[in-house]
Amino acid sequence: MIPTTFDICLLRTDGRPVECDRLRAALGELPLYPAKADPSRCLYRAVDTGVYFQVLLAPELIAWSGESEDEFVEDDADRDAMEDESGPIEMPPVTLTIPLVSPSFFGREALNVAGQLVAAGNLTLGHAEHQEPGGETGEGGASSPEEILANWDEANRRAAAAASDGGEQTKSASRVRPTVWSRAAADAWWAYGRGRAALDAELALAGVKVPRLQAAWHEGRIKSLSTRDIGTSTVLPRTDLVLVRRQRERRGLLFSRRVLEEGIVSGERLWEILAAASELREEPVRLLIYREARFPPPQVAAALEVLDLEPLANARQTDLVGVVDFDSGAALEGEA
Repeated sequence: MIPTTFDICLLRTDGRPVECDRLRAALGELPLYPAKADPSRCLYRAVDTGVYFQVLLAPELIAWSGESEDEFVEDDADRDAMEDESGPIEMPPVTLTIPLVSPSFFGREALNVAGQLVAAGNLTLGHAEHQEPGGETGEGGASSPEEILANWDEANRRAAAAASDGGEQTKSASRVRPTVWSRAAADAWWAYGRGRAALDAELALAGVKVPRLQAAWHEGRIKSLSTRDIGTSTVLPRTDLVLVRRQRERRGLLFSRRVLEEGIVSGERLWEILAAASELREEPVRLLIYREARFPPPQVAAALEVLDLEPLANARQTDLVGVVDFDSGAALEGEA
């Protein structure tokens, strides 16, 4: 059976204690969301990059979220039940479980996070093959970041190839075959997400909105999407689609009123309209900064006024699992 996830294990270093307090502090700085039913399991979700993965913590680290291990072990009998004849159950202090059939940068971001935690907790990087429920996974041996990244890439390619052969593509957001983006497009998504906060801090005082990127299920594949409010100064990165919001005047028999109109347009088409009236930047990626939203040039205002919007229902928000940035055989070719 082809695995659906890839594990990065943060292992104890021989002869050196785990720096639990520093490790808890480092965990507290990450966008982690503990599971209510199981405080040892968390979800890492970076809203700017779209990367997410599961994080499993050893019992001594549960206190990072304000809980105490003692609250989950009632008495000495329960503690004894957690140990076998040879001593306490050994598990990696931290395990990152990354979904496969996802852009290559999922592995790179997870490895960056792992590096931060390794440095904080006096740990060592390792990798163990993911086991299905009911199986056991040992800590395995130490690995270099380069070895783990190569293993991740190989596992991701195998899983994508298996998914490509898995059946017919459906019209829903439940994908069978992955969508292929170019490596350049995937890297641009990640670079924009990593740089978005700094760009937002720079442009906020000027009233320029810096949108987050989203993934959208559209025309049978996953596409990149940003948002654009007509009348608001904004950054426009290169995306397949743009969700446009604009105020329109609707006339009645006795009076008229302003209504909000929303729809989808081609990102390339909107780039063509705004490019001449915008500042072009190359960092963190190639993008436009459109500042003249309140008083646009006449030709821009005219083009935006007659811009045809595709129904919003034609695009459904989704996530990036199902996107790969390499050839996976029978995968769907995306526009990114």
